[in-house]
Amino acid sequence: MIELHNVTRRFGEKAAVDRMSFRAMPGTLFAFIGPNGAGKTTTVKILCGMLDGFGGRVSVCGVDVAQQPLEVKRRIGYIPESAALYAMLTPLEYLQFIGTLYGLERRETERRARELLGLFGLADELDNRMSTFSKGMRQKVLIAAALLHDPPLL
Repeated sequence: MIELHNVTRRFGEKAAVDRMSFRAMPGTLFAFIGPNGAGKTTTVKILCGMLDGFGGRVSVCGVDVAQQPLEVKRRIGYIPESAALYAMLTPLEYLQFIGTLYGLERRETERRARELLGLFGLADELDNRMSTFSKGMRQKVLIAAALLHDPPLL
């Protein structure tokens, strides 16, 4: 579950998010739609524990974002607009690196990585450098990275 109560985030004089409140229950699909500058990215970054300095209360899966941002990150699968993808790595090497960041065991990481890459049609690409991949193939690897630790929230 995601809960925001009276959340405000300012950048100087500009309020990017102004007294936003909502609740999204498990099993629901929730989307932010709006023009540039409406606060969509700011809100998502707050939810993911990537942006502090906000007013109000935010909790993700029962964890307070301001007090425990690392714990929130463990519970979220997030795919940023522009992610750092180390193109000189193979997708398997990249996912092993991501697994290490989440504290996953190496064997479980490899099993899960192979499973996800197979699901996305990249089973034959495990040992190829991502520098040779199309943008769509790279996006699939990023999606696999977001799912690797089996987060309750995507």
